[in-house]
This record gives sequence, structure tokens and C-alpha cells, in this order.
Amino acid sequence: LKETGLVVGNVHIDKQGRGIDSVGKNEAEFGCWLGVEYWGQGIIPEALECLKQYCFEILKCEKLWYVYFESNYRSKRVMEK
Repeated sequence: LKETGLVVGNVHIDKQGRGIDSVGKNEAEFGCWLGVEYWGQGIIPEALECLKQYCFEILKCEKLWYVYFESNYRSKRVMEK
């Protein structure tokens, strides 16, 4: 949390591609989790936006992947945002 510095979740990139069959040389896959009590506050979309910027500008990725379970409505909404 910005206000306290408390870690309430995680966003990361994976250059190996754990959720899909393969990730190309200039590609990365996003991953994330968030403590249940912090859901619905826009924390993950904000964090992923920063990570996306890093991937394109610093790592020079050409494509980013975000894999989620179809039954996970909240993860689907993150992707749509």
C-alpha cells in the first residue's frame, strides 16, 4: 500500500512463460496475486500498468501475455482494463 508500504500482493513478469506454451524472445507473461481484503480497489491494474510500461520501455518487449483461469472473473476484469 502506498500509504503504509505494507505488501498486500505481488505483480511480476516471467520471461520463461509458465502459463502459456512458450514465450518468445521479446515477450513476457504477467502474473499477479492480491490479498482478498484488498480486492476491488484498483491496486493490481495500477501495478500492472507500471509493469507494462517497464516491459515495453526498458525490456523492449514486443508482446505481453496475461493468463488467467476462465472462472476467475476478477482476473479477467484486470486483463480487460
